Amino acid sequence: MHCIKKVFRDLSSPELLSRCLHGKTQHCKESLNCVIWSIIPKTVFVQLGTLKTGVYEFISIYNQDLITKLKVLDLLNIQPGFYTCRALQEADHARIRKAEKAISRRTKEARIKNRQLKCRQEDHLADDPSNPSYGSGMY
Repeated sequence: MHCIKKVFRDLSSPELLSRCLHGKTQHCKESLNCVIWSIIPKTVFVQLGTLKTGVYEFISIYNQDLITKLKVLDLLNIQPGFYTCRALQEADHARIRKAEKAISRRTKEARIKNRQLKCRQEDHLADDPSNPSYGSGMY
């Protein structure tokens, strides 16, 4: 019970809750589990060893980029080709560019503006009596 109380206290801390104000919630794609499940899908049964390998792969990629795969191949005495090295480097650069774009001020402002516009449109549709979203026998 003490473990649950500690987790509950941590999750209800004012610092964490303040980050969830104004539509700022944690994005599911940023969570550790989601990334691991993208490497090893939950819909396919795998042995514990395979799951551990997938987690290790994710952690190494997270800590040292995709170039880590080249180090693993080298440890296995497999010589990666030119295009393998190039593709991994380009994927790393693309990931970094995407992250830099996502944190730019203009991009954040555009996301907020789009979210507000979508909310206003949904509110307008919900308030319009000539366009009910649900009614008896509609579907």
